Amino acid sequence: MASKAKEIAIDKMLVARFKGGDTSAFDEMVSRYWDRIFSRVLQLLKNRQDAEEVTQDAFMRAHKGLE
Repeated sequence: MASKAKEIAIDKMLVARFKGGDTSAFDEMVSRYWDRIFSRVLQLLKNRQDAEEVTQDAFMRAHKGLE
């Protein structure tokens, strides 16, 4: 696993790419974090469908916040 500093650097680079117009950078962010977020939400909600909806909503809000 990459170091925390490397993870942060990658995240910052992806955000900069997205803000620079590279929409594929957001897809990379989703790929990096979907499983982590989904599994945490599933632990809390104990319902797969609800966890998918909440996770998707979180990414939609993140996308809107980065625009």
